[in-house]
Amino acid sequence: MTRSLRTLFRIASSGLLCAAAAQAAGGTIMGTVRSTKTGEPLPSVQVSLSVASDSGSAPANTTTGPAGQFLYVELPAGQYRLQFRKSGFQKLPAAPEMISVQEDEDAPGLDIGLVPAAVISGRVAGADREPVPDARVHAYARRHRGDRVILSLAARAQADDLGEYRLYNLAAGKYVVSASPPRPGTPAGEFYAGIADVYYPDVAGPAQSSVLNMQWGQELTGIDLELPGEAAYSVSGVVFDSESGGGCFDCVMQIARLDGRLVQVLSKQGRISGEGAFLVTGLSAGTYKLSARQAGDRRSVGQSVIEVSDRNVGDVALIAGLGRAVSGKIVFEEETAESPAEGIAVSLFPLNGVAWPLPQTEARQDLTFSFPAVPAEVYRLALKPLPPGAYLKALRLGGRPLPAPELAVPEDAPVSGVQAVIAFDAATVSGQVKPRRPVSGGEGPVEARVALIPKPNQGGYVRAMTLQTAPDGGFSFASVVPGAYTLYALPVTSNAQLMDPAVQASLRSFSRQLDLDPSESATVELPLGPDPQ
Repeated sequence: MTRSLRTLFRIASSGLLCAAAAQAAGGTIMGTVRSTKTGEPLPSVQVSLSVASDSGSAPANTTTGPAGQFLYVELPAGQYRLQFRKSGFQKLPAAPEMISVQEDEDAPGLDIGLVPAAVISGRVAGADREPVPDARVHAYARRHRGDRVILSLAARAQADDLGEYRLYNLAAGKYVVSASPPRPGTPAGEFYAGIADVYYPDVAGPAQSSVLNMQWGQELTGIDLELPGEAAYSVSGVVFDSESGGGCFDCVMQIARLDGRLVQVLSKQGRISGEGAFLVTGLSAGTYKLSARQAGDRRSVGQSVIEVSDRNVGDVALIAGLGRAVSGKIVFEEETAESPAEGIAVSLFPLNGVAWPLPQTEARQDLTFSFPAVPAEVYRLALKPLPPGAYLKALRLGGRPLPAPELAVPEDAPVSGVQAVIAFDAATVSGQVKPRRPVSGGEGPVEARVALIPKPNQGGYVRAMTLQTAPDGGFSFASVVPGAYTLYALPVTSNAQLMDPAVQASLRSFSRQLDLDPSESATVELPLGPDPQ
């Protein structure tokens, strides 16, 4: 297939793609990739074709020619997955194109649109207004997770000799931008956290920073930052192995900044020295959570919350593997033919938003489960997959129901006797997304993102659900916990965070209200809301 691809792609690059396809035996997939902003063909797009039913098979790769065209020939009948990549562009929706090929038949010609990504640029200067070459600039995507706002690293750049930087390949969404001084070398056992000395527009922490609301294809300039030159601080200590009692020589470390409801997760991981010692530098004043684990071990975790004020912090001791055991059982309210005997994954999500690594196990055949060593923290328990119509109705500890599916793991005692109660009277919600105004030739299909958001003050078991509609705008939510919800629909190209209260308020007139009883089936016609961004 590879040799045929290369040969025919040279023909396609000469503008003879259709003629080449006509000469090829077997099934054919061909198409053109364009910019959704200009409509112009996009050359040099990386195209990857793989068999949908075989995730382990090597993909067939090619690139589009000057006219944006691609061609695959001599394909056996079956389902194929197509993916497209080009720097500065993204495909929306991001899911691969699924193509069905019949023997000796050509698939319909594809017209693929890639959306130009957003760009943020500016200049980094010191307190003397002189440029800071090699300054580190970061863009953190701002996402809502429950009542927390998580800042996760989306892009990074290094300032040039003029102090100028450019953050590119950004998806539409909300961002916080920060800058820090040039990073020093980091020997073994040292970890430069990269915490910024300044956030745009020249404030000390992420909670005070301005949020940049970026559109697809937008180029935002003039996001200048001034480094104040204030002292940075460090945290040092030792990570111990709970089994040997010595230094954890193969541990790795992660750090997150906690700032009120904001959680800033840093992507950089630092390897501990051979004696278990660590040194985290480049910190500004604030609250930090240090987590250490043995490389490749998802259970052996040690963690500590550290306050940095006006001096370095030393003698911090982390003990990897000293978590407490958590055990329990899954209980069905009623036995059904759909009740699984095993294969249910039990996960614990930290409520502070920092999940590194995520505690996870699998229920045994008798539906009991156990975690050998869970760090002291408050977690939300989740089960997946559950059979159709099933949902987590209650969590009990020592026979007493908990108000939410949340477990507090203490530092000094194991947690046992947990009961996760599964009910089978879930509701279903299905319907159709309609355009806000008629389009030429009828209403036409509307592909959208749909979110089912619980109304406040219903307890912790009612949960949000999201999905992408079928190409005709149809959607269906199964296994919905009975309760009160608001239903929203956004264009599939929108990256708006539907858990953001401000986004929900802007879409109120396009939403639908639902009060779902047990086993109820609701059908809804939902208008497509505008992109809040």
